[in-house]
Amino acid sequence: MAAAQQFLDTRNTEELFPASLHFQIKNLLNVTEKREISAMPKLSIIIPVYVDTFLRKCIDSVLNQTFTDFEVILVDDGAPNASPEICDEYAALDPRIKVIHKSNGGLCSALNTGLDNVSGEWVAFIDNDDWLSPEMYMTLFDNVKSEETDIVYCDF
Repeated sequence: MAAAQQFLDTRNTEELFPASLHFQIKNLLNVTEKREISAMPKLSIIIPVYVDTFLRKCIDSVLNQTFTDFEVILVDDGAPNASPEICDEYAALDPRIKVIHKSNGGLCSALNTGLDNVSGEWVAFIDNDDWLSPEMYMTLFDNVKSEETDIVYCDF
């Protein structure tokens, strides 16, 4: 991570990366300086990917969570647009992101592929055209602790 920081310190990151990624790079460096990335994250977040319209906004909202002990599993379901490249771009910037490219099998197939690859204690799902408030997962985990429950859900 020190090499990445040195690289960023010597370059104008606005020229190298889109604005959303520029923030994410700085955020990732801050997160990884504060803690080591867990071998078994508390939360696995599965995002089935087919449409690229709001994909960056979706991923950015996950990476900007106040709760940071998670992995993101992006399941590219054979998207015929820029989605595969966007997924790979984010995975190269954040070690918490895994990308699985597969042929199109539909939503259920993508979700099951994601479930086959989780390593977290808990699992969350988000559609790739949705985005989250920064405190969402922290709020859900606070409820899990206070209510001692096995499942928690919310509306959007």
